[in-house]
Amino acid sequence: MAPPSPYDDPVPRGWKFVQGTLRVAVCMQCAGLAMLHLWAGEDSAAAGLLRTLWETDESAAGAYSTFAGYGLAIAALFTLLRPSWPVLIAAVLWFGAEAAAPMVEDGHVLDLLVQVLPVAMPLVLLLVDFWPPALSFSIGRTQIALGILRIALVIAVAAGGVAKLVAIVDGGTWTELLSEAATSLGLTVTDGQINQALAVMLAADIGLAWSVLTSRNRASLGLLAGWLVALAAVWIAAQGSEGYAAFLLHASSAGAPLAILLFWFCAVKEQPPVIVPG
Repeated sequence: MAPPSPYDDPVPRGWKFVQGTLRVAVCMQCAGLAMLHLWAGEDSAAAGLLRTLWETDESAAGAYSTFAGYGLAIAALFTLLRPSWPVLIAAVLWFGAEAAAPMVEDGHVLDLLVQVLPVAMPLVLLLVDFWPPALSFSIGRTQIALGILRIALVIAVAAGGVAKLVAIVDGGTWTELLSEAATSLGLTVTDGQINQALAVMLAADIGLAWSVLTSRNRASLGLLAGWLVALAAVWIAAQGSEGYAAFLLHASSAGAPLAILLFWFCAVKEQPPVIVPG
């Protein structure tokens, strides 16, 4: 092996763990969305958007969603084994179309903001684990990539909090999920209790997003990762085995704070010992 170039930035200890965390997270989100299309039978929002733009027959929507599911499953496999820039660019574009579809079709800007993180994660993985060809480590490129990831994380979590506020006022997906979860667990809850739970979740979302935005508190990142997994688990509590695909898709968001947290831990430059003469 050739010696490292003196012009290259030193690779932080544990850098492979940061890359591996992002690989697993992107693999999870691709696999989760693939399962939603192939197993749960959910139509693809991106395929619906493309069908609308191309003005094709509505009967082809199911075929497009199935095709998208197989493509996402292949992307998940390649990302886990060895991510490459063609696969990651395709993932960025597809998740971008998934996020943009509600805004284009119905004008729902909030849905776009909530889904900004699944778009950012494959983009960040592309920057920090580019191949082929493999690029040497660059602290500048890494800081830009993780800065993008941090901003996307804050936007997505804060937008999720706003979505819970909307659910308190007008109802919606989160109200239905909490009601179904309570029923599945054998609990009897009123609409007021559900709104109280949503208010607590709203406060947690906004508080954690603000902490991640304004500080380098490592505990906040770890707590946010656990909180995102807990939010994703509501899908399983509400839908049982049918919620596994949604859980996998939403739990992948926890990879973002974990990757940032690992970088903050491992990006430490060791100083050579200084011998003080006696």
